Amino acid sequence: MHKLIHCLTLALLSFYATSNAFAETATEEKLIPLLDAVTTMQQPADYRLSYGPGVFHFGDLRLPTTEGPHPVVVLIHGGCWTAKYGLHLMDAMAERLTELGFATWNPEFRRVGMKDSEWQDIFEDVVMATHYVDNLASRFNLDTNNVILTGHSSGGHLVLWLAHQEELINKQNTMKVKAVVSLAPLTDLAEVAGDDTLPCHKTVEGLMGGSVKMYPQRYKQASPIHMSNTGLELIIVNGKQDSPGFYRQFLDYRKNMAKRGHEIRHLEVGPSGHFEMITPSSAAWKDVEKAFLSLK
Repeated sequence: MHKLIHCLTLALLSFYATSNAFAETATEEKLIPLLDAVTTMQQPADYRLSYGPGVFHFGDLRLPTTEGPHPVVVLIHGGCWTAKYGLHLMDAMAERLTELGFATWNPEFRRVGMKDSEWQDIFEDVVMATHYVDNLASRFNLDTNNVILTGHSSGGHLVLWLAHQEELINKQNTMKVKAVVSLAPLTDLAEVAGDDTLPCHKTVEGLMGGSVKMYPQRYKQASPIHMSNTGLELIIVNGKQDSPGFYRQFLDYRKNMAKRGHEIRHLEVGPSGHFEMITPSSAAWKDVEKAFLSLK
């Protein structure tokens, strides 16, 4: 039944990909298009577990074959925060990181476009899903002092937002998030809303529950570019052939963080559009992999 659900999910993603927010880029490097990224079948996870009471409060846990305790990577998927795309975007990356000795926790969460969803749901869910690593620790022999957060695209935004909620993440928990690897993140939601050349421009108002004019403070509070320093190590990855908007958002974020005394480790990988950095079979992945291994 799990495999059937997995296949049906991928079929739906394939249908939705024709109207995706990222235009397929045809270049000499033959970059990976969205359709391939969302329809490539992977092996089912070792466990599918519920971390909360809702229909979308579940996640996929993969465990290394080596003896624990295992370092943990929490993966937050992208897709412009919308219901069109789900956790299977991170399957290939999760499988490879598990092969490298990391336990991987790939949670789903409520997204824009879901019935009765509220703007704050997605933020509450990623916090709750991250906290749930504590609940998994004793059962699956996880090293809760060695937790890394990673996210891609809009998921990259969410893990940077989480990085600046360090007290909220670690409060009343035995686990400790020590680093964030953010892949092609969006960092300034007001800029995304105001510039139709930026990816996810059409969905950011749905994420925030209205326009920048309606909720300026809300946009500021949800944008990593405006946040205070974080004690976590930050690694940001950009693709050399990705949309220029992602790189521009990174530069602005790095500038603001430098003013606060926080240096960011930056990787510009290539050849890479938007999806090579989460695809272990790509040439660009090797540099991403090295970054994770340096944190192990």
